[in-house]
Amino acid sequence: MTITGVFAKRIRDELVRKAVIRFETIPAQQAQVDWKEAGVWEIDGVPRKVYAFVMLLGYSRRAFVRFTLDMKSPTLLACHLEAFKYFGGIAAEILYDNMKTAWLYVGGLWQPNPALLAFASCCGFEPKRCKVRRPQTKGKVERFIGYLGHNFLAAARSQDLKTLADLNDAVNAWLDKVDDEPIRAFCETRNERFDRESGLLAPFFPESAPDIRASAEVVVSCEGTIRFETNEYSVPARFLGATLTLKHHPLSREATLYANGLEVLSCTLLPKGAHGKMIRESDRKELFALWQKQNRGLAKQQVTSAKSLPALDVSVRNPIWYETLLAEATV
Repeated sequence: MTITGVFAKRIRDELVRKAVIRFETIPAQQAQVDWKEAGVWEIDGVPRKVYAFVMLLGYSRRAFVRFTLDMKSPTLLACHLEAFKYFGGIAAEILYDNMKTAWLYVGGLWQPNPALLAFASCCGFEPKRCKVRRPQTKGKVERFIGYLGHNFLAAARSQDLKTLADLNDAVNAWLDKVDDEPIRAFCETRNERFDRESGLLAPFFPESAPDIRASAEVVVSCEGTIRFETNEYSVPARFLGATLTLKHHPLSREATLYANGLEVLSCTLLPKGAHGKMIRESDRKELFALWQKQNRGLAKQQVTSAKSLPALDVSVRNPIWYETLLAEATV
């Protein structure tokens, strides 16, 4: 072994031998957030990758879990709101790893993702980033994620869970049992510790929550429909050819269509990739009425054009006249 190798081994062994001090926080001081890839599940009849959002309160170890179909920024923020509602309040700070939806490395410095920073400012918590190569700084949520995978997810595979709602209902029932189990390090349950923590959390008011909906621009086709995530939705015929704004909640799938900031319609989106259609009877009738009006106008225009043609002087002759004319031409 080289001198460099010996030195590196000694340093590595010293680091391994160092005791890791358990990082504890006071009640309501910190929550930790992370994602877990939960594998492929048959969701609404289609194999889909599923992810688990986890927020864990540092003091009580009480956790919130929400299964989703992606880990995008609107989904992350929507899961935060669901967690705040579940806990009945907000911790003073929330700890993340280097996920891009939370932190960006810009100009040699780590900066909060602008969407998360604006969300945190509105909700009243401070986003924190765990130290690089120091996973123990958010080890509480990582240990829980490991427990979630080996315990709940392993057992859930044998259950008849066909939708995300099924998965989330099942994990909520599992969490109820986990919260009543004693934590060996404290000889207390999560519920007992949460009783001391809950009253110290900053209040959460759902009615004042920020708008975390995802936004997309859609164009109305000549058939009076828009297309989004492989599905078609009818809109009033007066918007044919217009570009509208579709805002949708990433968890509930509730969507609203806007034209120049004014609401056009609201609906619940079909499952992504379903290749389905949602045609409203009122939109169908309005499109048909518009078609009739346009065609009546076209027919009237054609009649008017025919009447405006100049009159032709047409003589009526006996067929024998053409035979006489032909005979003179051959002489």
